[in-house]
Amino acid sequence: MEIQIINHESKWLKAVQNLGDTASSTVGFLAREVYADYARKGHILVVTEGEQLLAYTMFRFKKSSIVIVHLCVDPKYRGRGIPSQMLDYLIDQNREYISHIQLACRRDYRLERFWQKLGFSAVAEKPGRAQKDRTVLTIWVRENPNCANLFASLAGADTGKALVVLDANIVIDLCDGNNNESNYLLQSYLGAYVEFRITKYVLNEINQSNDSSVRNKHRDYAKEHYPTLENVDDELFEQAKTALLEKRKVAENSNMWYDVIHIAQAIAAGAEAFVTRDGGWLNNDVSEYVEKQYGLRILSPGEFINAIDELNSPSDYAPYKLAGLGLEYSKMQSADFAATVSTFFQRYGCKKAEFEKQLRKWIGSPDQYTTLLIKTKTAPVCLITYSIPNEVMRVETLLLNTGKIKPSLRGTFVKYIAFKLLDDAHKGNAQGIQISKEGLDGDVCGALRDCGFFDDKDCLLRIIKAGIVCAKELRPVKTLPADSPLNLAIKRFGNDWCTGALSPEQVVSIEKAMWPMKLAETHVPCFIVPIKADYAVQLFDENLYNQEFSLFENDKSEPALSIENAYFKTARHSVSQAPARILWYVSSSNYIGTPAIQACSYLDHTEKGTAKELFEKYKRLGVLEWQDLQKLECI
Repeated sequence: MEIQIINHESKWLKAVQNLGDTASSTVGFLAREVYADYARKGHILVVTEGEQLLAYTMFRFKKSSIVIVHLCVDPKYRGRGIPSQMLDYLIDQNREYISHIQLACRRDYRLERFWQKLGFSAVAEKPGRAQKDRTVLTIWVRENPNCANLFASLAGADTGKALVVLDANIVIDLCDGNNNESNYLLQSYLGAYVEFRITKYVLNEINQSNDSSVRNKHRDYAKEHYPTLENVDDELFEQAKTALLEKRKVAENSNMWYDVIHIAQAIAAGAEAFVTRDGGWLNNDVSEYVEKQYGLRILSPGEFINAIDELNSPSDYAPYKLAGLGLEYSKMQSADFAATVSTFFQRYGCKKAEFEKQLRKWIGSPDQYTTLLIKTKTAPVCLITYSIPNEVMRVETLLLNTGKIKPSLRGTFVKYIAFKLLDDAHKGNAQGIQISKEGLDGDVCGALRDCGFFDDKDCLLRIIKAGIVCAKELRPVKTLPADSPLNLAIKRFGNDWCTGALSPEQVVSIEKAMWPMKLAETHVPCFIVPIKADYAVQLFDENLYNQEFSLFENDKSEPALSIENAYFKTARHSVSQAPARILWYVSSSNYIGTPAIQACSYLDHTEKGTAKELFEKYKRLGVLEWQDLQKLECI
């Protein structure tokens, strides 16, 4: 048996494609060009024997992990341990760089014992893409023991708890209970994941206090709640201590000296994190050195909670590609903390230290706040933090790095963000969104108003109502004044309904103002419009864009981000009546979940003309190129 990585010119590629086709009911059907692309990148591993293909696995790299896309063994050769050999080969070839292998497998395939036998652990689950049967995907992870990984025990393979060392200032905070950030560490759920310890030198540092009552209080608390480190490698301790003392050039018995001792002890005991509030050790070249050299992360309490939440809810932190501008968004990861602070603290309108404190509060309370970051590969672009108390999403901050957004696209970008917030609010069962106008410039406020937000004292407010509502049952929003613009519009709507004078324009206006609500019994025209999957990816469908095997890189930034787009059709197949609803039918393709109706839009305006006239006028908002329109006009 031979194991090897193939390229797109390999004689084995066709055999891989054929084997994949035979297993399509399980692994999903992929076009042959997809296999070719993976091979071109060196992301197909094959197992052969003579002239026979026994198995293959198709994979991709995601940060420090390998993601398995396909793993297929010819039925004639099963039972020979081939999957284990392929996975061992992948780990061995990337042993210094890859922390783990991961994959997603449908729960109803009942392959739990198979993946467990291969050393995988079930770390999370997420909804599958199949719309009809509402499948559930289990996320399986197999650690690479040769690569240091923060909290590897939490990622699945190790059943033990992560060893975390607390600085003396944290212990004192927890004893006194007067620091909100440190108090994050008292959350009871952490006990299931981590074991907090202190070094023996913490007691020495506590002993520096001149007040005996304070000393006794802090010493008793430390001894009662936190065991001292065990199994400290003395040789490694001395080596790490010497290196850190040299880097920081500190005097013996100073507070900084104690910090060096604590950190060196944590390194020598094999701890995975050191938690401190000392800014001199956070997010700088020394902390980077410690992590790179010894595998120990130095974190604030807020950053630590953020790191735990990343591992506890990995799907929430998986980057989601935005189909425009080469952006991606996810919950803010702890690794992005320093860059986020540097980018946004001035825009937040405070000193850097104050913003750091506020940001740590948000990320340190993931049960209360959701902190989202939109970024390029090199820089943060937008920071959003919100909470949903009492059925209202309260946006704590919405900050833009305007230097990374073309002036002509800023309004479009803000509208895009607004609808991301609307979607999150709807999924969180919120009935409205409230955004403080403080810190928002006029252009941002204007773009939000265009998305249905209206002024409410010092805030911008947006109402959300879900489901299909009979027009005759639509009632004013109780939480708004009777003379608010929305309630006045609803009142006029009700009067016109009773008199039979209700227009489609009124229906669409109300639906847009209370999205995602739809009104029944209104006689608004509705059209089903077919669209090719690749055009849908560019125009509106990020779910398709984010499928693991999507090879599409969208360079049409404005149509992908805009909430108002142009769709070109031949005159004989045109839809002439507006306003109307459009249901987008994405035709059959290589994308999972198609063919199917994937989205709903409003038709606001139609216009007829020659291909040249319409292209010149609307090319900015359409996804077709000139040659595409020429072909359409000839049909």
